[in-house]
Amino acid sequence: MEFIDYRNDDLERCIAIFHSNLPTYFTTEEETEFIQFLQQNEFPYWVVKHNDLIVGCGGIYVSSPNFKRSDFEQEVGFAWGMIEQQYHQQGFGKALTKFRLNYLLNHYPKRPIVLRTTQHTYPFFEQYGFTIHNYEKNGYGDNMDKITMVYKN
Repeated sequence: MEFIDYRNDDLERCIAIFHSNLPTYFTTEEETEFIQFLQQNEFPYWVVKHNDLIVGCGGIYVSSPNFKRSDFEQEVGFAWGMIEQQYHQQGFGKALTKFRLNYLLNHYPKRPIVLRTTQHTYPFFEQYGFTIHNYEKNGYGDNMDKITMVYKN
Protein backbone atom coordinates (compact mmCIF):
# COMPACT_ATOMS: atom_id res chain seq x y z
CA MET A 1 0.00 0.00 0.00
CA GLU A 2 1.27 3.45 -0.96
CA PHE A 3 0.10 7.02 -0.38
CA ILE A 4 0.72 9.08 -3.50
CA ASP A 5 0.09 12.79 -4.00
CA TYR A 6 -3.16 13.34 -5.88
CA ARG A 7 -2.80 14.38 -9.54
CA ASN A 8 -5.47 15.71 -11.89
CA ASP A 9 -5.28 12.39 -13.77
CA ASP A 10 -6.72 10.71 -10.64
CA LEU A 11 -9.99 12.68 -10.76
CA GLU A 12 -12.10 10.05 -12.54
CA ARG A 13 -10.90 7.27 -10.25
CA CYS A 14 -11.63 9.35 -7.13
CA ILE A 15 -15.13 10.13 -8.42
CA ALA A 16 -15.70 6.40 -9.00
CA ILE A 17 -14.64 5.72 -5.41
CA PHE A 18 -17.03 8.44 -4.23
CA HIS A 19 -19.87 6.81 -6.22
CA SER A 20 -19.11 3.41 -4.70
CA ASN A 21 -19.85 4.92 -1.28
CA LEU A 22 -23.29 6.30 -2.22
CA PRO A 23 -25.78 6.53 -0.57
CA THR A 24 -24.49 5.18 2.76
CA TYR A 25 -21.47 7.43 3.33
CA PHE A 26 -22.09 10.43 1.08
CA THR A 27 -25.03 12.13 -0.60
CA THR A 28 -25.24 12.74 -4.33
CA GLU A 29 -25.48 16.47 -3.57
CA GLU A 30 -21.92 16.38 -2.19
CA GLU A 31 -20.35 15.28 -5.46
CA THR A 32 -20.00 18.81 -6.87
CA GLU A 33 -18.31 20.00 -3.67
CA PHE A 34 -15.94 17.01 -3.76
CA ILE A 35 -14.97 17.70 -7.37
CA GLN A 36 -14.42 21.40 -6.63
CA PHE A 37 -12.20 20.46 -3.67
CA LEU A 38 -10.06 18.25 -5.92
CA GLN A 39 -9.88 20.80 -8.74
CA GLN A 40 -8.89 23.65 -6.43
CA ASN A 41 -5.98 21.55 -5.18
CA GLU A 42 -5.56 23.93 -2.23
CA PHE A 43 -4.68 21.33 0.43
CA PRO A 44 -2.67 18.10 0.49
CA TYR A 45 -4.65 15.16 -0.89
CA TRP A 46 -3.49 11.61 -1.52
CA VAL A 47 -4.60 8.49 -3.29
CA VAL A 48 -4.19 5.06 -1.72
CA LYS A 49 -2.60 2.60 -4.13
CA HIS A 50 -2.64 -1.15 -3.76
CA ASN A 51 -1.26 -3.41 -6.49
CA ASP A 52 -1.09 -0.39 -8.85
CA LEU A 53 -4.81 0.34 -8.37
CA ILE A 54 -6.19 3.39 -6.58
CA VAL A 55 -8.46 1.93 -3.87
CA GLY A 56 -9.00 5.08 -1.82
CA CYS A 57 -8.29 8.75 -1.39
CA GLY A 58 -8.26 11.39 1.31
CA GLY A 59 -6.71 14.63 2.38
CA ILE A 60 -6.56 17.35 4.94
CA TYR A 61 -7.61 20.97 5.24
CA VAL A 62 -6.24 23.94 7.13
CA SER A 63 -8.80 26.50 8.25
CA SER A 64 -8.39 30.20 7.71
CA PRO A 65 -10.28 33.12 9.31
CA ASN A 66 -12.94 32.97 6.57
CA PHE A 67 -13.36 29.17 6.65
CA LYS A 68 -17.12 28.70 6.92
CA ARG A 69 -17.17 25.34 8.67
CA SER A 70 -14.71 25.99 11.49
CA ASP A 71 -15.79 25.01 14.96
CA PHE A 72 -12.43 26.01 16.42
CA GLU A 73 -9.98 28.79 15.75
CA GLN A 74 -7.03 27.58 13.67
CA GLU A 75 -8.45 24.06 13.20
CA VAL A 76 -7.03 21.49 10.80
CA GLY A 77 -8.64 18.25 9.83
CA PHE A 78 -9.55 15.40 7.56
CA ALA A 79 -11.09 16.11 4.17
CA TRP A 80 -12.90 13.77 1.81
CA GLY A 81 -11.50 10.45 2.94
CA MET A 82 -12.93 7.32 1.37
CA ILE A 83 -12.09 3.78 0.39
CA GLU A 84 -13.78 2.06 -2.54
CA GLN A 85 -16.70 0.00 -1.23
CA GLN A 86 -15.27 -3.37 -2.30
CA TYR A 87 -12.09 -2.66 -0.31
CA HIS A 88 -13.79 -1.83 3.00
CA GLN A 89 -12.76 -3.88 6.04
CA GLN A 90 -9.30 -4.65 4.61
CA GLY A 91 -7.20 -2.13 6.56
CA PHE A 92 -7.06 0.63 3.96
CA GLY A 93 -9.27 3.01 5.95
CA LYS A 94 -7.21 2.39 9.06
CA ALA A 95 -3.99 3.13 7.17
CA LEU A 96 -5.45 6.28 5.58
CA THR A 97 -6.63 7.52 8.98
CA LYS A 98 -3.23 6.95 10.60
CA PHE A 99 -1.41 8.53 7.65
CA ARG A 100 -3.48 11.73 7.76
CA LEU A 101 -3.44 11.93 11.55
CA ASN A 102 0.36 11.61 11.62
CA TYR A 103 0.65 14.26 8.91
CA LEU A 104 -1.47 16.70 10.90
CA LEU A 105 0.29 15.97 14.20
CA ASN A 106 3.69 16.53 12.57
CA HIS A 107 2.79 19.65 10.57
CA TYR A 108 0.27 21.33 12.91
CA PRO A 109 1.05 20.08 16.43
CA LYS A 110 -0.65 22.94 18.29
CA ARG A 111 -3.91 23.07 16.32
CA PRO A 112 -7.15 21.22 17.04
CA ILE A 113 -7.66 18.29 14.65
CA VAL A 114 -11.27 17.99 13.49
CA LEU A 115 -13.26 15.73 11.23
CA ARG A 116 -16.86 15.76 10.13
CA THR A 117 -18.52 12.44 9.47
CA THR A 118 -21.82 10.60 9.77
CA GLN A 119 -23.51 8.20 12.14
CA HIS A 120 -22.20 5.38 9.94
CA THR A 121 -18.50 6.03 10.52
CA TYR A 122 -18.01 7.93 13.76
CA PRO A 123 -17.38 4.73 15.81
CA PHE A 124 -14.49 3.93 13.45
CA PHE A 125 -12.82 7.26 14.24
CA GLU A 126 -13.36 6.88 17.99
CA GLN A 127 -10.80 4.05 17.84
CA TYR A 128 -8.15 6.61 16.88
CA GLY A 129 -8.77 9.15 19.63
CA PHE A 130 -11.55 11.26 18.15
CA THR A 131 -14.47 12.26 20.37
CA ILE A 132 -17.84 13.75 19.46
CA HIS A 133 -17.96 17.52 19.69
CA ASN A 134 -21.34 18.08 17.99
CA TYR A 135 -24.10 15.81 16.67
CA GLU A 136 -26.56 17.32 14.20
CA LYS A 137 -29.49 15.07 13.25
CA ASN A 138 -29.98 15.07 9.45
CA GLY A 139 -27.13 17.60 9.15
CA TYR A 140 -26.18 16.29 5.71
CA GLY A 141 -29.74 15.43 4.64
CA ASP A 142 -32.42 12.88 5.40
CA ASN A 143 -31.04 10.05 7.52
CA MET A 144 -27.51 11.46 7.23
CA ASP A 145 -26.46 12.91 10.57
CA LYS A 146 -23.49 15.29 10.73
CA ILE A 147 -21.06 14.48 13.51
CA THR A 148 -18.16 16.80 14.26
CA MET A 149 -15.31 15.05 16.05
CA VAL A 150 -12.13 16.33 17.68
CA TYR A 151 -8.89 14.45 18.22
CA LYS A 152 -7.90 14.08 21.87
CA ASN A 153 -4.29 12.99 22.27
